[in-house]
Amino acid sequence: MYKWKPGSVHVVDADAAGQALEEMVRRRGILTPGIVVEESRPEDAPLHDEFEWDDAIAAQQYREHQARYIIRSVVVEMPNRDDRLVRAFVSVVPDSDSAPKMGVGQVYVRTTDALADEMLRKQVLKRALGELEAWQRRYEDLEELAALFQSIEAARQQVLVPAA
Repeated sequence: MYKWKPGSVHVVDADAAGQALEEMVRRRGILTPGIVVEESRPEDAPLHDEFEWDDAIAAQQYREHQARYIIRSVVVEMPNRDDRLVRAFVSVVPDSDSAPKMGVGQVYVRTTDALADEMLRKQVLKRALGELEAWQRRYEDLEELAALFQSIEAARQQVLVPAA
């Protein structure tokens, strides 16, 4: 039985989606995003409702996707860090009490500003840890990475349970 990844948002049942993708692989021998879109065009296709079919709306959504890619791709050199490049901007949720009132969800701020603000720094750390844990779940069967997984657990304890 198929399930959606935790945190993902979909309108189609995960098992129906997984079976539809399996059927595409069975018929085509491979699976690509283009095949999924093409096979999902008919209104009775199992994955049809997962897509935005209004071209004006889809175009705006794609441009916003491109804008996020641009924002995530800009890096800066960190002074005194051996020319190490870091993302110039990170995604955060501003003050959670005022954000919903202002109609603002996630926004991008300069990485240096996020790391200088205690609340935003915690958000960045928790997101980084979540990404590490997702990566760990993906590769948990690789015994060669056991020492690295122990380090991830130690970091998780340090971030989630700070010293008093």
